[in-house]
Amino acid sequence: MPTLICDLDGVVWLARQAIPGAPQAISRFRANGWRVLFVTNNSFAPSSDVEAWLAHIGIPAAGDVRTSAMAAARLLARGERIVVLAGPGVREAVAAAGATVVGIPGRIVEETPAQKTPHFAAYAVEQGQDDPYAQQLQRLAEHSADLERALAKLKKKLADLEKEDRKEQLRAIK
Repeated sequence: MPTLICDLDGVVWLARQAIPGAPQAISRFRANGWRVLFVTNNSFAPSSDVEAWLAHIGIPAAGDVRTSAMAAARLLARGERIVVLAGPGVREAVAAAGATVVGIPGRIVEETPAQKTPHFAAYAVEQGQDDPYAQQLQRLAEHSADLERALAKLKKKLADLEKEDRKEQLRAIK
């Protein structure tokens, strides 16, 4: 069976909105006996979420999504303990590979009068667990991504201003 591999962002969808004609083209490939797989370098969402988003735009994809998290998880050994500072898609892929997801900072293990600072230990994080540390780490990761996007916008605006300033200087010289 021939296989077609489609990247998602910019090929199948843009901001989870179907690229015009993409659902119909994928349907035609399938009707002609092709297997269609979807790949994405976005590791945040679990593959089941990606499959649901594809279904929402008219593309059934159950079992046909591969994420960068899934590819990375193939490098892990069963039983390996992994610190994950990423979204639920990475945690799901690591757990599916048979590794144990752990987080840092951990819960306070003990604090005695002789110790001026508490000692921390890693703790397991499971999908769906209401864990304030894991939630805070996720908020930190999301905040970091927001800052990176804001810095990229600022950098572009500064570059645009610099170009405009150079144009003004050239006009003044003429």
